[in-house]
Amino acid sequence: MEARDPELRRELDATLQARGELGPEYESVLVDSFLEKVERRLAAPEVQRTRRLSAERRMTAARSASEPARPFGTFAERFGFGVVSLVLAVPLSAIGVANAG
Repeated sequence: MEARDPELRRELDATLQARGELGPEYESVLVDSFLEKVERRLAAPEVQRTRRLSAERRMTAARSASEPARPFGTFAERFGFGVVSLVLAVPLSAIGVANAG
């Protein structure tokens, strides 16, 4: 938004003209109306930024869903998990067999 926005300038001129026609008893209503327009105008870039971020997140999610799933961890991590599983499984199986009779 430029420092001198012609649209807001027209709105201000219309508000001041309406105040002149309606009188000071409507001043607070006219000022509130003008301020709402200014707030909407200032919030517009934030709304656009939020929509852009949301679209980027959706695109990222769609791209990651189309990629094939990779196995968990690296080879070393998977190998280590397998070795630890076997090391723990053999003694636990022996204990289970001994307690079962």
